[in-house]
Amino acid sequence: MTEDQEGILNKMKLLADRLGGNFELHDAANRRGTVDEIIKQLEKKKATQLIIGHSARTRRQEILEGSVVERLLRKVRHLDILVVAD
Repeated sequence: MTEDQEGILNKMKLLADRLGGNFELHDAANRRGTVDEIIKQLEKKKATQLIIGHSARTRRQEILEGSVVERLLRKVRHLDILVVAD
């Protein structure tokens, strides 16, 4: 992880703490694994809300690689999801 990436993560952790939330970082092998891991953690914690960032990507990238946010919106039910643009 680069120094810039570590700085961004630290800022996110501080913001989550300041707002009374939790910051968690989980590893996943690919985008599909990311969605499955997020859903697994949401179910484990019996979450009712999720705030997630949506990266700026081209339409071509989304078509070729898929979108974590789009997959989550399709798969998850009975959960409030707030999508924040970067």
